[in-house]
Amino acid sequence: MRIAITSAFFTAALALAATSSHAAGPQATKAWGGLIASNDAAYLYAGAAHAWHGNLDKDDVMLRVSAGRGWFHYDSDAFPGDAVEADKLDADIMLGYQKFLTPQQRFTIYAGFDSQKTDLSPEDTNNPTRGTERGFKTQLEFVSPITAGLNFDGTLAYSTANNYYYTSLRAEAPQNGYTFGPEVVALGNESFDQQRLGGFVNFLNVKGMDIGLNAGYAWASRQHDDGAYAGVGLFKKF
Repeated sequence: MRIAITSAFFTAALALAATSSHAAGPQATKAWGGLIASNDAAYLYAGAAHAWHGNLDKDDVMLRVSAGRGWFHYDSDAFPGDAVEADKLDADIMLGYQKFLTPQQRFTIYAGFDSQKTDLSPEDTNNPTRGTERGFKTQLEFVSPITAGLNFDGTLAYSTANNYYYTSLRAEAPQNGYTFGPEVVALGNESFDQQRLGGFVNFLNVKGMDIGLNAGYAWASRQHDDGAYAGVGLFKKF
C-alpha cells in the first residue's frame, strides 16, 4: 500500500509538471521532482508550491507540499558482516510567505508539519531514526544577484523529526538557454551527516520545463561512506 501511494504521488506530480500547458496571465504554482543517487543510497522526490493569490512573481502567502522516498544501506556493529537495508518515506506540508526585496531578489520562509518513517532490515535498534517520527519543520529560501551575470540561490531547512537538516548553496551563471555553476550541500539527521561538493547545469524551457543535472563528490562523515553523487530534476511553473 505504501509503495502504491508513494508511486502514485510521484507519478501525478511529475505528470502534472510535464503536461500542464502555459496559460495566459500570471503563474501561480511551481512543481518539481527528481532523483539523486550517491554511494549506497538513492532518493526520489516531488513537490509543489502555490502562491495563495495566484502570482509567483509577487509578495504572497505560499503553500508548499513535498514528499520523498529513499533507499540506502549501511554497516552496523549490531550485525557484523551484514549490511542493514533501509527504506525511508518522508512528507511535509508548510505555509509560508515570499517577499521580493527587488524584482531579482526574493526571500521565502516556511513553517509546518513533517513526518518521517524509516524501515530497517534487519531491525537495527542502534539506529535512532528507525520507525516513525513527526515534528515541526522550517525552511528558508533566498535568491539574489551576486554580480552582473552571477546569481546566488540558497536553501536551509530543519526539522525536529530526527533533527533533520538540509543546506544547499549555489552560484548560478545564466546563459542563453541554460544556467550552470558550483554547488555545496550539507544534510543529515541523528544517524548520518553528508557533505557534497559539485556542479550543476539547468536546461531552460525544454518543452515547457526546466531540466537540471548535477554531480560531484560526497563525504559521509559518520558512516565513512564517501563517493560520487549525481542527480536529475524537473521543474515547471504553471
